[in-house]
Order: sequence, then structure tokens, then C-alpha cells
Amino acid sequence: MTSKPKFLLLSAFTLLTASSAIADVTLPAIINSQMVLQHGTKAPIWGWADAGEKVSVSFAGQTKDTTAAADGKWMVTLEPLKVSAEPQVMKIKGNNTLTLDDILVGEVWLASGQSNMEFSIGAIVKEEQEIVSAEKNNKLLRMFCVSPKVQSALPLEDTAGYWSDCSYFIKRMEEGKIKGYDSHSAVGFFFGLKLQQELNVPVAVIDTSWGGTQIERWIADEGYEMEGIPFRKVSSKEEASAIEARDQLMQKIATWRAAAEVAIENDEMVTPNLEVPKANASNAIHNGMVAPLVPYAVKGTVWYQGEGNKGSEDYFEKLKALIGGWSKEFGVPNMPFYLVQVAPYNYAHAKAPDLSPQIIYDSVVSAQYKAAKEIEGCDVINIPDTVFGDVKNVHPTHKKTAGDRLAAMALKHDYGKDVVFTGPRFKKAVLEGNQVKVSFEHIDEGLETSDGEAPNWFEIAGADQVFVIAQAKIEGEQVLVSSPDVKAPQYIRMAWNNIAEQNLRDKNGWPAFSFNEEVSR
Repeated sequence: MTSKPKFLLLSAFTLLTASSAIADVTLPAIINSQMVLQHGTKAPIWGWADAGEKVSVSFAGQTKDTTAAADGKWMVTLEPLKVSAEPQVMKIKGNNTLTLDDILVGEVWLASGQSNMEFSIGAIVKEEQEIVSAEKNNKLLRMFCVSPKVQSALPLEDTAGYWSDCSYFIKRMEEGKIKGYDSHSAVGFFFGLKLQQELNVPVAVIDTSWGGTQIERWIADEGYEMEGIPFRKVSSKEEASAIEARDQLMQKIATWRAAAEVAIENDEMVTPNLEVPKANASNAIHNGMVAPLVPYAVKGTVWYQGEGNKGSEDYFEKLKALIGGWSKEFGVPNMPFYLVQVAPYNYAHAKAPDLSPQIIYDSVVSAQYKAAKEIEGCDVINIPDTVFGDVKNVHPTHKKTAGDRLAAMALKHDYGKDVVFTGPRFKKAVLEGNQVKVSFEHIDEGLETSDGEAPNWFEIAGADQVFVIAQAKIEGEQVLVSSPDVKAPQYIRMAWNNIAEQNLRDKNGWPAFSFNEEVSR
């Protein structure tokens, strides 16, 4: 029997516009039946009520009391919870009593980014969809899907989104009702599934992603301010119109939530996307799709974005702002933040023939590598082996590899599991005679190539920095690289190209990371 998510309540804003006072306690979409609460940390529960109204929240043997503030807002914080795979009930009492059911306690992660994170389980290859279908009765994996295309010049207090478990959204996938970008991130799903299977605890993935977006749109005010990066906010002259636009948007969101409730009760697909007008703020998507989730307790974030920032000269600074801002607003110091290195793709296609063959590496990938080294809690996976030669498609249809590798990274860094979490990474390159000896770290079972041929995508250059294709061969746990055209190599790179599908890997199947380095003498 399909387990249906329940939309018990509309936003406080709806009730405000319907009467002169908030007669009942109401909740944001993220606080609802079928949610998963993060264990081991304090868990905020919040909503709205009459000003001065007494509100109590009871869950898992705890009861927390508070009083709604003058603006009607209230919040309580549950003490750290123990993992529980048994569905529990939460009661919230004010002038009315709300009952939220089927609540679990486990691990909660954000999954965000642009189209390759948004890319849904409804669009992946058949063999991966079959893996998804096998989890139809998995009650311990849940998703909260935020409708894409919600943006606002001012932060919203609620957004269009809903909770569901596998029995609901996998059925929709099998019916063909989840299209390519209808939420239900495939990378997010496989990431959550791997964690749930390995940890044997409930896992929730909060999917908030939007294709074609740049990183700037996702950064919190706090992040911009931390890094001293200028950004456009609502000016005093624009404030009145921005408030009016926000209120109209909140009404639209409330209508969407009401329609979603009807769809779910009828066992139908929720309208996936909510189209709203553009908003005049640098971080309008954060305001519409992240701010309303704060301060829900989460463990960390997986982030798949970068295509929209190819050529950016300050992507590293923007990554610092993104990670720092989200860490602060969600109250997770040094938030685990795992990046996906974008897959090989020919950006220099017919519409942009003059783009550099290294444009994504010189801007985004190099910044991701720097972030993994310098930002505490941050790391990166690579997925050059997921495109299978199709470098004309910016959206690889195989997503399980990315999800599994992100999960392995979390299992290693955050849960102390003894698992492989990375492929070989560059350590040093030393000149010996006229050849370069390249060493790697994080070698697990030894080096090999995926096709049995010599390692590819190696290039070297002399002092003129004119790179030429080089010959490479594996020698133990090192690679020897040379070219008759470069007598005194000073620079070396491997797979530093938009379309590079390098064949060098660990014998366990994890690909080596690209690099662009100087040669030591």
C-alpha cells in the first residue's frame, strides 16, 4: 500500500490574509508528517500562531513549550534525539492540536546545485531505474523535494515542497510521471540510498536544485558578507514593492501546497515546478529555495554545480561564501560539503567554438580542488567514467556512480567507515633525465588503465608552457611521462581538458584525478 505524505497545514501567511488574526498553529512545509529528524543534535521545530499564544511540542518523550512572538512566529528546540526507525508521532498544541505521524530519526542531508543534481530518477538509464524500483518498499529512505524555480528578492518563510517515501515517488517514476527535471534528484537518491544501506538508519535527502543556475544565486547573505563579496540586495526604495511581491508569492506557494495535498490524497503526481517571476537580488534562489528550510537540522550538503560558472575567475571565493553561509545559517560549523567535479563535456560546441578546451578546469575544477584542500569539511569526487564517450551531452544519464561516490566520501569523513572514498590524487612530479616521474596519493590496490592501453591525456611543456601530448606508462605506483618534443619538461598535466575521459585509475575502479602542476627538479 502506498504511504502518502500528508500536507496538514498551509503557511501562516495564508491565514493572515484570510482573517485579522492567526487562529491556529501552522507549520512550514518542511515540518510535516513523514519527515526525518537529524539525530545527535538539537532539532528546531517552528511555525506560526497568534501573538502571545502558548505552543507546546511533544515528541519522543520530550515536551517543549514556548510562546508565539508579536509577529506570530514561534520555535522550540528538541534535545538531541536517538536514531529511530520506528515511526513516531509529534503533537503540536496551541489553540488547536496538530498531529504529525510517521516521523523517523536518522541522517538528513541537503542535495543542491544545477541541472545535473536536479536530473531526476525519471530520466536515468533503464538499468539504474531498475535499482530504484527495487527500493519501492524501503520505508527508511525519504525525500523532501523543493519545487524548482522559486526565487524571491526577500527571504521566504515557506516554500513549495513536500515529504514522501520510496513507495510514493518510485511509483510515480514507474508511471512515467517524473520527467527529467521534476525534482527527485537521481544523484540525491543514490547518495541517500547508499548511506541508508551502509548505516542501516533512516536517511532523508532534501532536494533543492535548479538547472542552469550559477553559484551566486545560492549564496546566503551571511556568506557574501563573510567573504566581503558585493551582492545586490533590495534597496530602501524597492522594499515596499519587494514585500508586496513576496506576499503574492507566499499566496502562490500556499495555493501550490493545497493542490499538492489534493494530488497526493488522490495518489497522483504533484505538479513539480512552480513558475514565479524573476527577482531582483543576487541570491534570489537562496531566498526562495534554501532560506525557508532554515534552521532545519541537517548533517551536511552534497553539491553538483559548476557548468553555469565556466570561465569564472572567482569560483573559489564563491564556494567559500556558499559553504560558510550555509554552515552559519543551518548552525553546522564546518558543514560537510561534498562537491562533484563536472563530467566531461564539449563546451566549445558550434554555438561557442572559441571557448578554451580547458575552460571548465581553469575556472571551476581548479577552484573545487583548492576548496577540497583549504576549506574544512569540504571534499570533491570526480566522475570522468560516467559519460561513456558522449561528451556532447552535458547531462550524463548514469547517476548512480556520482551518488555512490558522494556517499563513500560521507561514510569515510563523517561516519568513520573504512571505505575507499577517492581515486588516486596527484602527489608530485619529479624530473629524471628527460622524463617525468609522477607519484600519487590515495592509491588503494594499485594503478591500471580502464582499457588496458597506455595512460592517456598526459601532456608536458617546457619553459614556453606550450603543451604537447606525451607518452606515459605505469611503473608500479608511479607513471613515467615523456615526449621527444620536450627535452626539459617544466610543466605537466593530465586530463586537464573539458572532454577528457582519462583511463588511469586505481585497480578498484576509482579514476585518478586530473592535475595541472609544475615539475620538480
